[in-house]
Amino acid sequence: MTSNQQLFQAELRVRPSAPPVQVHEPPRSSGDLLGSGDGIVRGATLQGRVHWSIFEVQGAICETTIVGVITTDDGAQLDFETRGYGVVPVSNQPDLWDMPAVVRFRTQSPTYQWLNTTLAWLEGTFDMRRGVHTYQAYYQPR
Repeated sequence: MTSNQQLFQAELRVRPSAPPVQVHEPPRSSGDLLGSGDGIVRGATLQGRVHWSIFEVQGAICETTIVGVITTDDGAQLDFETRGYGVVPVSNQPDLWDMPAVVRFRTQSPTYQWLNTTLAWLEGTFDMRRGVHTYQAYYQPR
C-alpha cells in the first residue's frame, strides 16, 4: 500500500469584499453562500494563490462546499471543489470549527493534469474569530 503524501498546506482568509468565485461547473446542492476570500497554498508539489467561496447547509453538523481557483506560481489554473462538514468540537474553543473535506480538482494544465483523477482530502479548522481556514491537504499517489 502506498503511503499518503502531503499535497499542500493552505491558509484561506475570509474577505467580506471578495466577489464570489465563478467556476465552470457550479457546485451541486451546496447550500447558501457564506462568503469568499483569498489565500495561499504551499507544498512540495503545489504552490500558489487561491480565490474561493464557501457554501453551507446549516445544522448541528454543517455540510460545506468550498469552490475556488488556485493560480499556481508557475501560472497554471486549478479549479477545485470540496465536500465536507463543519462541526464545533466539544471543547472550550467554540469559535474553532473542525472542517474535514474531500477535494476534486479540474485543470487543463499539462503539468497538473494528474490532479484531474486524484481525490485529495483536507484536515483542518476554521477560526471564526480570525476568519481563517487552515488546512493540510493529502493524497495517495498511484
